[in-house]
Amino acid sequence: IQILDYRHSLRYKVSRLHGCRSSFVKSQSRFGSVEVPMLSGLASEVISHADDPDIRREVYTASRTASQKTIDHLEAMLTKRHELAQLTGYETYGHMTLSNKMAKTPDAVETFLSALREDNQPRLQSELQELLELKKGDAIAGNFPDRINAWDKDYYIARYMSGLHQRIRTPGGLSNYF
Repeated sequence: IQILDYRHSLRYKVSRLHGCRSSFVKSQSRFGSVEVPMLSGLASEVISHADDPDIRREVYTASRTASQKTIDHLEAMLTKRHELAQLTGYETYGHMTLSNKMAKTPDAVETFLSALREDNQPRLQSELQELLELKKGDAIAGNFPDRINAWDKDYYIARYMSGLHQRIRTPGGLSNYF
């Protein structure tokens, strides 16, 4: 596991946040730059609306990076959960928490999720292809134009939905629904 430096916020020049709502940029700008706290809705705003894929990647990565202290606490908690399960006679914490639920076992949950994934795969591929078409239209070679990255998903979904909303509002587009 690669542990990245944890940062509470990132700072960008206002000019690099093209695509973000102007009200967001104006409300957050100080001396020509915007500080984006990683534990806020502002980070989501940048991931969903910033046209610059490098900024989206940086904010996405930084907002999902924890400090070493947080990682240590998480590892300790996971160890204690496993110890609790073992002390109460269960194989794992998952077995313990599911024992009185409808699923009963982690294997049953895995089977259900696998079936759900298989059932939704055709629709997923169709929707993913639509997002890829939008991304290919951007034609930025360094932004992996043949795949949707984790930091691209919200941005291209927002663009797709915006285009869909505009098509529905056109006089010819609305008649399709009646």
